[in-house]
Amino acid sequence: MSVFSRLARSIPIRVPLLSLIATTIPSVILGSRSTDDLASLSLAELLQVEITTVARQATQLSDAPAAVYVLRQEDIVRSGYTTIPDLLRLVPGLQVGQIDASRWSVTSRGFGGRFARNLLVLVDGRSVYTPLFSGVYWEVQDLMLEDIERIEVIRGPGATLWGSNAVNGVINIVTRDAQDTQGTFVQGSAGTEESGAVQARYGGALGPSAHYRVYGKFFDRTHTVSRTGTETHDGWDVVRGGFRGDWALRATDVLSFQGGIYGGSQGVHYGLPSTAAPYVEQVVDESRLEGGHLMATWDHTMSPSSDLALQVYFDRGIRSDDYWGALRTAFDVDFQHRFAVLPRAGLIWGAGYRHTDLRFLASRWVTVDSGGSDFGHGLASAFVQSEVKIVPRRLGVTIGGKVERQDRTSLQPNARILWTPSEVHTVWGSVSSPVRTPSESEHHISTWLQAIPPGTEKNPGTIPLLVYSVGDEGLKDERTVAWEGGYRVQPSATFFVDLALYHNELHDLRGAVPEDPIVRQSPEPVVILPLRLINVSNGTTNGAELATEWQPRPEIRLRTGYTWLNARNSHAGSSETSLFDEFASIPRHQVFVHGMFDVGRTIDLDAIVRYVDAIESLKTSAYTLLDLRIGWWARPTVELSAAGRNLGKIHTEFPFELDSYSSKIEPGFYAAVTYRP
Repeated sequence: MSVFSRLARSIPIRVPLLSLIATTIPSVILGSRSTDDLASLSLAELLQVEITTVARQATQLSDAPAAVYVLRQEDIVRSGYTTIPDLLRLVPGLQVGQIDASRWSVTSRGFGGRFARNLLVLVDGRSVYTPLFSGVYWEVQDLMLEDIERIEVIRGPGATLWGSNAVNGVINIVTRDAQDTQGTFVQGSAGTEESGAVQARYGGALGPSAHYRVYGKFFDRTHTVSRTGTETHDGWDVVRGGFRGDWALRATDVLSFQGGIYGGSQGVHYGLPSTAAPYVEQVVDESRLEGGHLMATWDHTMSPSSDLALQVYFDRGIRSDDYWGALRTAFDVDFQHRFAVLPRAGLIWGAGYRHTDLRFLASRWVTVDSGGSDFGHGLASAFVQSEVKIVPRRLGVTIGGKVERQDRTSLQPNARILWTPSEVHTVWGSVSSPVRTPSESEHHISTWLQAIPPGTEKNPGTIPLLVYSVGDEGLKDERTVAWEGGYRVQPSATFFVDLALYHNELHDLRGAVPEDPIVRQSPEPVVILPLRLINVSNGTTNGAELATEWQPRPEIRLRTGYTWLNARNSHAGSSETSLFDEFASIPRHQVFVHGMFDVGRTIDLDAIVRYVDAIESLKTSAYTLLDLRIGWWARPTVELSAAGRNLGKIHTEFPFELDSYSSKIEPGFYAAVTYRP
């Protein structure tokens, strides 16, 4: 067990929580919430949120020529969710499935799985994906949810500005400025899923133009139960801390510094191939999770139409268990400059460089093909994008492209059009061609996948058949041609509708072809069947995403979302096989309704209903669930809250790719006490 894990387990959770409850309840007086309630905000004001992910500059949501959805700070806090993947369930177009206590499948517009690889995730512009599999380890992407300003989600390509792997979407988690988190914040909670959690933050000032905050957080999440009813040993605990400082040197220059460190453990369960009956070895282990980052940004304003920004960060993370492990170190520098070239034309350009060192920690199930375990590579990139207002406030076009150079050079172009025929109607369309670059594991790693017993339909022979995947350094980029269109309308001051449609044509998709079997006699007779990764197939995805927001009364707000997705994979040859049917690993239909109600001035009530369609290829059933949260403002600064999660049918959501393992997702409850300044 790591030093971080031992430190985490030594923190007394329930004592501070009970102490806070004991000191609060006897002195309760009737008060009102300290934050703004819904009655103080109109729907029009809520929809004019400024976002930065679409254009790398402040843009109003209504003016974005893309499928964009924003989770605001109030949506995040009032949802009752405690993890970022759960929050993302409230975004139309995202597919979120929980595998066990600490692992999720999070994707957009297809390609689901624990190792989903076509979605780029940023925290304040810092990429948190791992080059190990071109995806995200969600179990270490944790923040104080109170410190998140908003979560901006682009469904669809964002590669022109953000680079490779932003094929099906970009998620940018934007944290609050330090000056907006002044004073002391403390929260303690306990429940059936998280047996205990505590988090605290303090914000202060170093002068009229310099502010800072420091924070710490710990949680301990309990085990789930497998589909057969046995305990899964997948408990999860993490302790983390961090800081942020913002300093306005003058009216034109702002410096920002932030950093964090975390450590903990994650229980994991693998059903791995074995040459002896029952030909599956159950491995229960504990992954070590440690990492940290430092980041600095400089924003310089030269005029209302011209500014530049420089961002530098260092990131390091390690995870290891008996099956899989890696140590990753990354250094990244990114520069951008925006200016007006003509009265109606603006241009933004930038360049960046990222160097990544990756060390594989191999095991008897995972081997490195190249003979070494250390890999380092640099990624250089440059982009340019121009926005032209053909008819001011009515018609505009955006054209741009990004060039990246690693092992090979890739060009990712993009064109968008925005038409606003009136103040309440917006129509947009786009065509782009993003790419996904192969991950280091696809290039260099071989993985034992399955042991097929003898005398079966797939293995009629007399000795076991072992199947394993073989990486290939010749694997090419996967390229997509994406066509999108959308329509936004606000027919009244209380109702808003956002519709997005898309058609993606996918080329050179990853697949595998069997090579000649190998007969091994020692230490026991076995037939080995290698499957080599190659670019072997094409496919298409089509979908629709609908979001609405209705505020019939100042104290009532309803947000709804519907997602429809259809994906088809066309195999290039009959000998091709799929290691994991990513095209079929998505629900075709999803629906959610989030109701937010202010009951008087002291009670918040939130109800979320979610429906997720069955995934036939994964043998998961459709389910409908209810999530409830109630908050009572005992004082203007003290809130008592309780929540119920996954109320309804006990269900499974998503299996682990390597062995089809998944947990039962059961109803859960928790209560919390929160002090806000």
